[in-house]
Amino acid sequence: MSKAVSDVVIVGGGISGLSIAWSLVQRNVSVTVLERAQVGDGASNASAGMLAPLAEANRPGPFLQLGIASLRYTRRLWRR
Repeated sequence: MSKAVSDVVIVGGGISGLSIAWSLVQRNVSVTVLERAQVGDGASNASAGMLAPLAEANRPGPFLQLGIASLRYTRRLWRR
């Protein structure tokens, strides 16, 4: 049995995850998107994929840092 290999794995098939996946595929990067339920039914349904780490984190720490890093990465992708 062969195993599928991707350059990038994205967890979450909402607006942000699928937008990043689409952008990477346009650059010939192989992508796998993992979604536990129906595409677009999670955070995208509630917040339209908004990344707002300062509003989401209730204190400084790894969760806030991950949110800020994600926001910066997403902004860089869209500037290209």
